[in-house]
Amino acid sequence: MKIFFLYLCCFLFSISARAEVVSYQAFGAGMHLMDATVDYTTTPQEYQIRLTTQTRGLLSFLVDSESVFNSRGIWKNKEPKVIESYMETINGDRIKRRNLTFNDKKNQLDYPSVFLDRLLDNHPQTKDYIVFDGKRTLKITFQYEGIVSGSEIGYSDDLKLQYYTVTVDILVGKKKGWFFNRMKDKSSPPLHLYFNETRYAKNRKLVYAAFDTALFGQITIQEVNNATVD
Repeated sequence: MKIFFLYLCCFLFSISARAEVVSYQAFGAGMHLMDATVDYTTTPQEYQIRLTTQTRGLLSFLVDSESVFNSRGIWKNKEPKVIESYMETINGDRIKRRNLTFNDKKNQLDYPSVFLDRLLDNHPQTKDYIVFDGKRTLKITFQYEGIVSGSEIGYSDDLKLQYYTVTVDILVGKKKGWFFNRMKDKSSPPLHLYFNETRYAKNRKLVYAAFDTALFGQITIQEVNNATVD
């Protein structure tokens, strides 16, 4: 009986745990600008997610760098709570690391935790988050715009996507940094996100994203491959 119970626990854990690695490429002004990887593991109790970006092409000539955003947390009432978070930037031999502390920041999250929460929540809805990025406190709003076909982004008409627009408003801190300096609308930068519907695929993923910049025009981010373990 004890052995049966052990196997049952292992089985229940295996169907509730999820791990995935998804790769993306970013393009702008007809050029390949950046590669990105999202690597996460989640269970009903806790999660860990790592976002890695690496500049490519002309952008790497201007700014040759790799950035890592790492977050570990728990699920509290089905909402993410950050336990450990850091951001790391690598420029040649120079490594700059910023550890983020959330002990005194009630209901605030980091970027990776927000991304994971939206990725795992398949219910179409508008939702606000308060985010601390180490320098600023921001309000990020995911506005649900409805279901669109894949033809909206150059994919098949058969592909159905959940479309969101995302605005970022600074609550505390100065509006500066790579993202804010290059957005056309610095007061409330608009991003466009397209998630697949899980009734058409096994797992929910960010399929496509786009935002407008002053330097490279519209930057698009596209999924290139993935590996999933359920």
